[in-house]
Amino acid sequence: MHFVVTDANFPDDTPTECNLIWSYGSSPKQGARCNNSYYNIGFPEGVKDLHKFKLSLVRDPESPITERGQVSVDSHADGSKWKCVDNPEEHVKIRCNYEGTLEMPVSV
Repeated sequence: MHFVVTDANFPDDTPTECNLIWSYGSSPKQGARCNNSYYNIGFPEGVKDLHKFKLSLVRDPESPITERGQVSVDSHADGSKWKCVDNPEEHVKIRCNYEGTLEMPVSV
């Protein structure tokens, strides 16, 4: 999974890229960080199905402002911008992408 975080509260620290790699059917690494190390990536409910999951980000607690946010994606929901295709090609079980910008509300 690859995405870019842009944070209006910390324009000097973002955008930053975030990358996660894990085997299908297993859980992503807990406490993974984005490339600039300021954002922890989490999946509060795990990732049992890439069609539907909850993503969380937490700004480093050492920061002057600690932000927390969560957002859910569901490729089966009407009007969803999270799009998944099962078995798009040989040896690929699922391919998903978000069409547009996913916004995550944060609390401080």
